[in-house]
Amino acid sequence: MKVPRFLVLVLALALLVCLGRAAQAQEPDPSGAVPAHVGPGCTPNANQHCGDTSIDSSLEVHPFSGFVPMAIYRAQNRDDCFRLIWNANDAASFGMAFDYMASGCSGDFATGDEASRKRLIQSNAAGDELYLMQDGGNVGIGTTNPGEKLTVAGVIRSTDGGIRFPDGTVQTTSATGVWSDNCLAIQAGIDALPPTGGQVIVHAGTYTCTVPIVIDRDNVDLRGQGPATVLRLADSANSPVLVLGQTTTLPFVTRSNIRVSDLFIDGNRESQTLECWGGPCDTGGLTAIRNNGITLRRVSDVLIERVTVSRARSGGLVSEKGSRRLTVRDFTSFDNHFDGLAAYETEDSTFSLR
Repeated sequence: MKVPRFLVLVLALALLVCLGRAAQAQEPDPSGAVPAHVGPGCTPNANQHCGDTSIDSSLEVHPFSGFVPMAIYRAQNRDDCFRLIWNANDAASFGMAFDYMASGCSGDFATGDEASRKRLIQSNAAGDELYLMQDGGNVGIGTTNPGEKLTVAGVIRSTDGGIRFPDGTVQTTSATGVWSDNCLAIQAGIDALPPTGGQVIVHAGTYTCTVPIVIDRDNVDLRGQGPATVLRLADSANSPVLVLGQTTTLPFVTRSNIRVSDLFIDGNRESQTLECWGGPCDTGGLTAIRNNGITLRRVSDVLIERVTVSRARSGGLVSEKGSRRLTVRDFTSFDNHFDGLAAYETEDSTFSLR
């Protein structure tokens, strides 16, 4: 039987292709690099997989005991590598780590040379959606040497919610800290707040007031550290200690959204000679204002909490001149010359004493 010439050519070409592929498969890489692989049991087909015959992805890598899922070696001696591993020690955590291993490439999150390990966990038992960690527990953003649980080299922006402190309070506006021994520093901190307002934190200590602290603006939070933060009126100052609102004889602007908390106010009444600010009462100017521990004048939406007032020459806390929506809670007043707490021309307010 005579074989057609074209069929002979087709068979010859097919044989050449097969031989070429076999030779190529056996020929070593001229660069000397180790051929890429993903571990034992890898079966190439339309989809690549390793460790499992059930394939539903273009590439699947299933770990074997003693192997990490993926490693990229810098040199043939396999002494160091970058690797992609999983958290095998915490069944409730799922994620991955990018490591540089200087002494081999094995183990999981808890083993091996972890000096330079960086971790990215997408979800864990605590509900973290994104969790970055460096060994030692510190996280750095913009820095490779974080010294605290979170160190940020740059500007931190909060668009909603603010920042919660260990004592449970939440700060939603800018804050100024005061370390001093006089009330002028506290007044300077209030005056330096931006137009939108903010918080002034007064640290523990005794602050001497030669003139009163005046909050004549909106959106101010004045916060001490409890009884250890003492505002004490200086000898012969003959003034209130703290005034919220305008100091004009008849206030014409309502100041609002003011908070005062965690302070001890000492009116030092034994060293004062006058009941009113700067002279006999109601003789003009500031003499319309009594020398109370706290005076509120035409203010609204004010919160005063965890404050103690003692030894004021007039009253402890007095509101007047059309004040509204005041909340005074956990307030203590004792050893003041007149009222411990008084509310004149005041509406829609709540008061609770300790």
